[in-house]
Amino acid sequence: MSLLSYSAFHSKSSGKQRASGATSEPTDSTDFGTDIDAETSALIAKLALEDLEEVYGGRQSKSQVGGSLSDEEYAYQLQAAHYRELLTVVEDSKIARSLREAVETDSAYVEALRIAEEAALEDRQVALALSRGEPLPQKKACQIEVENPAFLMHPEPPVYVNPCLFLLSLLKTAHL
Repeated sequence: MSLLSYSAFHSKSSGKQRASGATSEPTDSTDFGTDIDAETSALIAKLALEDLEEVYGGRQSKSQVGGSLSDEEYAYQLQAAHYRELLTVVEDSKIARSLREAVETDSAYVEALRIAEEAALEDRQVALALSRGEPLPQKKACQIEVENPAFLMHPEPPVYVNPCLFLLSLLKTAHL
């Protein structure tokens, strides 16, 4: 396996366009200004880091003996740190994406629970008024909503469609 050139990878990920001098803004926090996705970037960084560790990992640096780092050792450390940072960013974005999807998926459940709890509190107030012989308060919006037959306490979760499987199914139907 060959060592990936740091400058080639870094110049792609810097988002600079050398000819025009203009910069391009990444569209996603994991779009590193390249035409490749975050997963591919992470794979490149992982393989490059493995290559670096294979080549330089067994060497004993001068700094361990007490001397200063050579330019090569310093470049190795910078490049390895860059790849580790890239891997961390990709992993962090996976976690953030997962949390966002969980919030989107669970929002209907949380809203249904909130309405049901609010209706239960209002029902308790009605029961207390009834037990004391007081006039009953008007129904609140949450009570009306819970009594509606269309109200779902357990809404259907959104259906996730794997884009790759979807494209494969389209290809299969197109060729039949």
